[in-house]
Amino acid sequence: MDASYLIFRVGRDTFALPAQQVREVVARPALTSPPGLPKIIAGFINLGGKSFAVLDLPCMFEQQSRLDLNQHVILLRHQAIACLVDRVLDFGLLSDLRPLPEGHLFNAWAKNLSTYQNQDVVLLDSEALLLEEEKLRLEHFQKLAQTRLQAWHNG
Repeated sequence: MDASYLIFRVGRDTFALPAQQVREVVARPALTSPPGLPKIIAGFINLGGKSFAVLDLPCMFEQQSRLDLNQHVILLRHQAIACLVDRVLDFGLLSDLRPLPEGHLFNAWAKNLSTYQNQDVVLLDSEALLLEEEKLRLEHFQKLAQTRLQAWHNG
């Protein structure tokens, strides 16, 4: 059975997120980075008066992290986080899902593989990108960023 996915690259690897987990894709906007952010957070973006934490997927996936104006940011549905990726390739149908081999580098974040243009694609689960403790720490930074953003608007 085919399902719709957002397909993107991080370094040399190709990944996909289920389309129903994606809210929006934007060109990488300016990021603000308050002091004390964990390394895996590239910064925060302001979209429509709401602050979104941007996960640095190249850093998380142990790829060389580089901030580049050609990158994309994927806003996740039902979460106040976004993902920085090197390039969004396509919204497309993927089939032929197969389990990720045991011990695969991305086992913590994914369960399946598929194929897109003759390359393996790691199917990510947005809910599994952060550990519970990381989600709690991120929520703290999110509140600080939202408070700062509101101070500018009320100011």
